[in-house]
Amino acid sequence: MKKKLLILLLLSALCALTAVTASAEGETSGTCGEDLTWTLDDAGTLTIGGTGAMTDYASSSDSPFHSMLGDIKVLAIGEGVTSIGSNAFHSCYALQKVSIPGNVKKIGSGAFESCYMTDLTIGEGVTEIGAYAFSYCYQLTAAAVPDSVTAMGAYAFYNCQKMKTVTLGDGLTEIPYGAFGYCMALEKIDLGSGMTKIGDYVFNSCQSLPRIVFPEGVLSLGRNNFYNCPALREAVLPYTLESFNGNGGMNAANPFDGCAEDLVIKGYDRSHAQLLAAIWGLTWDGSDYGDCPVTEITVSTQEDFDDVLQKFSGGNRVLDIPSHTRVILDDGLYEMDYAIKLDKVVDVTIAAKNPGRVELLSRNAGTPVIQVGNSGSLGYITLDGLILGHSGVSTSVGSCTGTAEAGLTSYGHAHVVSALNAYGLEINGCDLWGCGLSGTFLQNSHDVTVTGSILRDCVYAAVYAASSDAVYDNCIISGNDYQNKHSYPCVTLATAYGGGEPGVQFNDCLFFNNRNTEKVTAAFSESCDFNGCAFRDNAFDGETPGNYGVCLGGVTWQAEGGTLYLGKNVGDFLVSAKGAVPAYSSYATPWKRLSVSEKVSVGTLAGEGEKSLEYEVKGREVTVTGDVSDTSPVFVAAYNEKGQMLSVEIVSETGGSVSVAAGADSARLFWLGSQYVPMSEAAELTLAA
Repeated sequence: MKKKLLILLLLSALCALTAVTASAEGETSGTCGEDLTWTLDDAGTLTIGGTGAMTDYASSSDSPFHSMLGDIKVLAIGEGVTSIGSNAFHSCYALQKVSIPGNVKKIGSGAFESCYMTDLTIGEGVTEIGAYAFSYCYQLTAAAVPDSVTAMGAYAFYNCQKMKTVTLGDGLTEIPYGAFGYCMALEKIDLGSGMTKIGDYVFNSCQSLPRIVFPEGVLSLGRNNFYNCPALREAVLPYTLESFNGNGGMNAANPFDGCAEDLVIKGYDRSHAQLLAAIWGLTWDGSDYGDCPVTEITVSTQEDFDDVLQKFSGGNRVLDIPSHTRVILDDGLYEMDYAIKLDKVVDVTIAAKNPGRVELLSRNAGTPVIQVGNSGSLGYITLDGLILGHSGVSTSVGSCTGTAEAGLTSYGHAHVVSALNAYGLEINGCDLWGCGLSGTFLQNSHDVTVTGSILRDCVYAAVYAASSDAVYDNCIISGNDYQNKHSYPCVTLATAYGGGEPGVQFNDCLFFNNRNTEKVTAAFSESCDFNGCAFRDNAFDGETPGNYGVCLGGVTWQAEGGTLYLGKNVGDFLVSAKGAVPAYSSYATPWKRLSVSEKVSVGTLAGEGEKSLEYEVKGREVTVTGDVSDTSPVFVAAYNEKGQMLSVEIVSETGGSVSVAAGADSARLFWLGSQYVPMSEAAELTLAA
């Protein structure tokens, strides 16, 4: 029996010697890769030598260092080592100092998990840090990741409870899931300039972190990133940020749940960050940054516009303009086959270079002219100074391709402006002329403002708002339900699926000549306020609509006996502004449904005391009556399209008239003789083509 026991002991010792050799000096050694060796001296320094990659171990118990967890205090890695194996030093709780030279390219997953080192150096040259590589290193107080690192695995520094500072290099583009979760002492983290994506739960329960700055270039911020971060009082978000929780829309969950109540989100105004801060009810401060930098695109011709359509269509036949873009349109008419679609973007402006001199028309009856939102949400979209409508119209009856009169049985979505899940839409000084359903169609949209605009000649409602809130200031709502369909109130309100009560407010607006038999949806009448508004000749008040209106810019028009009068006041209700009538195409003219054989532009000028002047323009003939004489003459100046003066004609008697040269693009009337009307108040005349 004793003999058998002796043999077993000898065999056991022989097996151990194949992997470990004990010398007289007390060193322990072995192999940890095809061409790598290791030695552990009596002082607890483990030295890795040789060349090549270290073996990856499936678990910590497979590592050759598992039996000496309490003996390894310092790790020294040789110049030929190219990787540190997975789980190689897992749970080396006595390890105090780790220095990883730049010749090591990869740190395997779990390589230093649950080690207690206090000093960590990762050399420039390391390119990859594996999952859990430094997780549960409870004594680690700082970590600096060099610029050479381009990849990091999930939970890389998870639950390093004493770590106070982290610096990430510029080579890292993504922080993965849970990378710094439960680093409860973390007070400062510097993110590299190359960062584009922040994964889920990255800073979960970092309870000491007071402030974080995300660099420009970050596009997405994952779920629950700052859950249970009660010390976080300031977060600076970049204007490039487009997505929260994988969702660019208003339904994105708030990643700042569990942060300080006085948390302030900072960044550029009109950014996605500001949009979602507003939706989440968080305090926003853009004072240090101002508006987002924008890309400006100038369009001067239909060919230019077609090029823009092609650039941003993505093959979908839809103009999908990216965030932070300003499109400026020179004077003219621009047509497109499909809607301008703005979805999941922020801070886009489409504006006329000269307000009221740009028509933007869709040839497609089934789509809006401007479609704001759809599958996602967006915010801070501005439409400025545009005439918007559909161009496939029948000018004789004023119908368009979005109506049954044009041979369609369905009206599709031929609103002028459609907003679905939108926030912060602004429509300023626009003429939304009808085709299809409504001038503005709003569904689950909020903080919509329409200012100084006209909503006219819609087949159904001027405004449709479902679970949306909007404010219309100083707008004109006229000529709607012009086909006498009586299907919708002039202001149609509803609730959308999953949405709340609508809320619409009209301030100082004019409602006239609308044929809708109902002003506002009865069930939601308390959700609509009319403050300082005026009403005249509307069917919903039992009155008969008339043949008059207002052009964009404020010049009035009236049709009487086949004559169109421009600039003629409609009693005290509509007082015409001075200035030019927009150069409406035949599609968009407000009087296109009427039979007009002659166009006359009229106006008045008031001078000192009771002095006054009246003028009338028929074609290119200007006639002046009133206080006109040799001592107080009227000058009619003609200009070309560049604004250069071509000629000046003088009228020195009441009833006198002059002709404006055929080559003139515009003309202005000055009353100078007795300085009743200074040159700065000259009347701009409307000339026939």
